[in-house]
Amino acid sequence: PSQLAIQVWDYDRMGTDDFIGETVIDLEDRWYHNMWQDIGFKHPQGSLQLWVDILTPAQAALYEPVNIEPPPPQKFEIRVVIWRSEGVTDRDMNTMNDLFVKAWMEGTKPQTTDTHWRCSTGKGSWNYRLKFTVQMPMKPEYGRLTIQLWDKDLAKWNDLIGESQLDLYKWIHKAFHEKRTVRPFKEQNTGTKGGFLAQNEEDESSDDEDDDNEGDHGPDLENNNNEQHKPLLDTKKKKLHSKLKKKITNVLKKVKRRKQTLTPDERQRRKAEKESNDKDEAFQSILVNDSDWLEMRYTNREAGISESMLGPELCGKLACFVCCAGCLSFMALFGASIMSTLTFYQQLQNQKDKL
Repeated sequence: PSQLAIQVWDYDRMGTDDFIGETVIDLEDRWYHNMWQDIGFKHPQGSLQLWVDILTPAQAALYEPVNIEPPPPQKFEIRVVIWRSEGVTDRDMNTMNDLFVKAWMEGTKPQTTDTHWRCSTGKGSWNYRLKFTVQMPMKPEYGRLTIQLWDKDLAKWNDLIGESQLDLYKWIHKAFHEKRTVRPFKEQNTGTKGGFLAQNEEDESSDDEDDDNEGDHGPDLENNNNEQHKPLLDTKKKKLHSKLKKKITNVLKKVKRRKQTLTPDERQRRKAEKESNDKDEAFQSILVNDSDWLEMRYTNREAGISESMLGPELCGKLACFVCCAGCLSFMALFGASIMSTLTFYQQLQNQKDKL
């Protein structure tokens, strides 16, 4: 009566269910049971996680059963910011790429960014946001983000440059269970930076100790014994505080030396220069760093605009095609009249020769 039998079955809608495996647990003496000890010598066929509570009826009335139902389905929004690209290989003959990004989550509709036209150095700039709606819980294979980089072509099909996948399932699962916003890259960077900063602080403190020890090698033994009984953090704080205080005093002395009496005209001139520099810095902060800017030439010629948009090589091909099409259309429209005119002049020439 103290043995608990656990069976695992495969549910089938059509036909009978399939038996997968069974195990028997002796609740009173399971650790010393022969069958329980022999399980460890067999090849595993999977694992089943569970717990068993043995309670009296009075104890069972005091404790409510644990709710093991999964959380209700919940929708999440995945926001992806496509910022820029670097080191992209050329796909066109004219070393000019028209780059755009295509991305999708498994089971969702693909989305594309706008096109960075005439990218010559492989550094595309978009600053484009994509939003994908997913529902949890989901299968792990549906938590993958696929990102593709394409080269857009107007005259032929688009060229695929590269593709990559990001497994976001653990981050979506974390947001689902913790019920909060999750930023994968930020959380990873903070974790790595924390360790790096802690290591740097230890290195700096050790360097400070070495510098302090290099100055005086003969302090009193009594002072050393007293300092050894003090906490280590207090001594480090005092050393850092004294070092920072010395640096601040040195900087203040240098500032006082460089300070000069300025005339009102000189002050006004420096104020104007500072305002102009602030305006330039504000404008430069708006621009994206390391990005390629499309050179815009204002002209009334349609040929110049088409050349700047399509490129010289493709524009030349289109011009040859238009010329050939124009010649063929001209011959089709006026070919008969030209031939009739030539035959008429030939007949007149023949009549003159007979006379």
